[in-house]
Amino acid sequence: MTPPDVGIPSLIKYSQIPPTPWVNGKGQTTELISWERSRTLSPAPTPAWRLSIARLEGAAAFSPIPGVHRQFLPIGTSVLLTVNGDPRRVADHTITEFDGDNVVDLLDLEPRPGYAVNLMVRDSAASSSMTFDVCSTTDDSFRTCLVAVTLESAPGIGRFDVVTPDSTEVGGTTFSIATLHLLHPA
Repeated sequence: MTPPDVGIPSLIKYSQIPPTPWVNGKGQTTELISWERSRTLSPAPTPAWRLSIARLEGAAAFSPIPGVHRQFLPIGTSVLLTVNGDPRRVADHTITEFDGDNVVDLLDLEPRPGYAVNLMVRDSAASSSMTFDVCSTTDDSFRTCLVAVTLESAPGIGRFDVVTPDSTEVGGTTFSIATLHLLHPA
């Protein structure tokens, strides 16, 4: 299966996007793809989604975002979360999921600071139409994804840049990425 042709630029530079405060004011995030932009990048009837990078500095409550399913991928750190009071240890480069109306707290991270790639999908019931995986640019998963977030730097590509399978910047370079797939494109 090839990715849908939906007009995604081959490279979005993380370093060129200013961070914004979290909804609760306890940290900062860099929005790579907004809710609105995801609608133009995805075929109908894909639910709106948002892709961002959060900087993790220490203990903090997550902003509640009802009606959203969240996938959270710590990078460069392992974290201890509580989700509705239940502890959840999440290793570096490991995805965990929860609903946006859950009460989520970041209790600890080691080492500090760290980052997290966040995929949020509106309409929790529709979240099963998207997957988020960690792989390499040489994997089939990359060749069939909608977009990928680079998890390390490579020549001409910065950490947390957004690339597509047809990005000329990727070339034959091998590096870690997190891929976003549509399971049931229209």
